[in-house]
Amino acid sequence: MKLLIKLKDLRRYLHVLPVTEQDIDKAIERNWHDFEDAVQYTVAETNAVDFILSRNARDYEEDRIPCLSPAAFLDKLAKGDITL
Repeated sequence: MKLLIKLKDLRRYLHVLPVTEQDIDKAIERNWHDFEDAVQYTVAETNAVDFILSRNARDYEEDRIPCLSPAAFLDKLAKGDITL
């Protein structure tokens, strides 16, 4: 139950983005080792996000969108470099 409460609190700061057929097609064309990462990156690119938050930044094979670790995200948030 505590986890659900924390997830609800966290959700106030997150935007859930749609995944379209075009996103899936483009992710397939990327031919990345990890298809899920390719989908996430493609959706991020389509929606012009500022960064991707992931524990596996090295899995993202392109770097036009910065990929931050949770620690780097929290550090930038604490410094005021990122606002929610």
